[in-house]
Amino acid sequence: MSGSRVAGGGRKSAVLQEHVFLDFLDHSQNHCVGVVDIVDSTRITSELSESQTGEFYSIFLGIMDACVRGFGGTTVKNMGDALLFSFPDPPYQGAGGAVFKNAMECCMAMIGAYGQMRAIFREKSLRPVRYRISAAYGPVRVAKLSAGTTDDIFGYTVNRCAKLNRLAPENGVVIDEQLYENVRALGGYRFRKIGSKHGFGGYVACRERQHAVSRAPARNLARADRAGATFC
Repeated sequence: MSGSRVAGGGRKSAVLQEHVFLDFLDHSQNHCVGVVDIVDSTRITSELSESQTGEFYSIFLGIMDACVRGFGGTTVKNMGDALLFSFPDPPYQGAGGAVFKNAMECCMAMIGAYGQMRAIFREKSLRPVRYRISAAYGPVRVAKLSAGTTDDIFGYTVNRCAKLNRLAPENGVVIDEQLYENVRALGGYRFRKIGSKHGFGGYVACRERQHAVSRAPARNLARADRAGATFC
């Protein structure tokens, strides 16, 4: 399998890691990458029983995954208290601006789902969840998994997105410069530039007030609660 041809003229190499066969594509692909991370999850779950902890994560991750799938994205991996998701933008598929719109609407739907989750947690006597969302755009390396699971992604764009997450407001979203350059002209969003002491910054993104709360096209995604949406 090593050294065989792949689409786009690239080549792939294979390695064996923890009994899972990985094919690393030698060429990179542009993706909109996102991370949604629970705030203070260690302290919250330390006060819960084992069954409550499972229910807590199941509700949160299930609703976030529905937002991703509802807009045509892929949940790459569940990282315990966080979810890594992706919207591929391969040039040979001609996705164009749709991938950027879908990625932004996914993030807005995640913000809008706050009210829905708060009501569910209250009904089950669980503490309300708080979370941060970050998104970045750029090249990633794709690892094809032979076990039939979702492909994994690696690279600087993924790392940048993860680091950017800490700058996001609670129950809000921050995007990097590269994604901002591709979405600023879409309409329906407003942006506020932010920075950090280490020179690493981005843009807090929110929906303009005259635009309705986003709803995913998938039927399995409940309508976003207006009280949970971030407007500016």
